[in-house]
Amino acid sequence: MQTQYAVPVEPQVFALLEQTSREEHRDKSEIVSDLIRRHALLQQMMKMQEVFEPLARAAGYNSEEDIFRDVS
Repeated sequence: MQTQYAVPVEPQVFALLEQTSREEHRDKSEIVSDLIRRHALLQQMMKMQEVFEPLARAAGYNSEEDIFRDVS
């Protein structure tokens, strides 16, 4: 079951949504749902980074190159 929710959007943002919808041949609701899902995943990843970055640094991983070196 889908829930509908009205959200105020700036005219320029709505115009971008309409343009994207036309170009990608996708419903606006599908695009908005995808954006919300991606935003939530990004927030989760950022929280995980906050937890694991100090642990990685303590283990001697100070850059991505350090990780790639040990994984390769």
